[in-house]
Amino acid sequence: MDMNEQENTALMTECRERTIEVFRAIWDNNYKAAENETGISAAKWKRLCNRAQFPTFEMMVLLAKTRTYFLVWMMTGEAATYLQLSPHDKWQHKLARAVGFDVDKRKKAEKE
Repeated sequence: MDMNEQENTALMTECRERTIEVFRAIWDNNYKAAENETGISAAKWKRLCNRAQFPTFEMMVLLAKTRTYFLVWMMTGEAATYLQLSPHDKWQHKLARAVGFDVDKRKKAEKE
C-alpha cells in the first residue's frame, strides 16, 4: 500500500521532531559536541534542529548506533520496550530472561 505524499511528509515531520528531541536530550544545543561524537558537521545538526532539513539516513544510523535505547521511540514515537533484539542472536532467550523466565532452568528466574 502506497502512502500519499501528504501522509509521507507528516511521518517525516514527526520523525524529525523526535530526532530533534533525542539530539537535545544528548547534546542540548552543543552542535560541536555532536560533530565530535558522530562525525556529522555541526552545521548539519544545526540545520536539523532549526528545521531547515530532515534528518539524513546517516544521522539516523549514527544516533541508532550511539543511543540504541532511543531507536524505537525515535522511529515510531512509541517506547514499546527497553530491550533491543537482533534476529541473529538468541533473541528468544533474551526476551524470556527480560520477562523473568530462566530458559536454561525452565522456571521463573530469581529476582536480582
